[in-house]
Amino acid sequence: MSQSLEGVVEQAKQYVKSQLSQNVDETGWPEAHNSKWLWVNATKGVTVYHLLEGRASKQAREVICEQAKGVIGTDRFGAYNWLPARRRQVGWAHLKWDFQAMAERGGQSAAVGDKLLNQVEEVFKFWPHYQPPSNDINYQWWTNSTL
Repeated sequence: MSQSLEGVVEQAKQYVKSQLSQNVDETGWPEAHNSKWLWVNATKGVTVYHLLEGRASKQAREVICEQAKGVIGTDRFGAYNWLPARRRQVGWAHLKWDFQAMAERGGQSAAVGDKLLNQVEEVFKFWPHYQPPSNDINYQWWTNSTL
């Protein structure tokens, strides 16, 4: 059965690596007496899981195509540091945690953290209403010229 799916799985891997928007993460995956890592590359249309031996840049490069255009959503784990800043976006949950820590710090940090948390709420309030039209020339230009 697994041999019959090899072609489809390879197509799915190549598809996700070519998308302009990807979200990549990894988590521990205990297997008998070996520690492995479950990596995921999730896109709007397809999600691919990889069970790999490690949690380092080497494995990140197996999951993400270095030459492809697009933005990769990640956490701040060092395995992704090889990605150029223009291609890497830290996930909103991580940013929100940072802003919460600032708010809890007190003093001027608290005021800044509170304002940033308010901005996060605003972004997520309006996000469901934003869908760029497929014929939006400005959006297409920005996507093609910045990635």
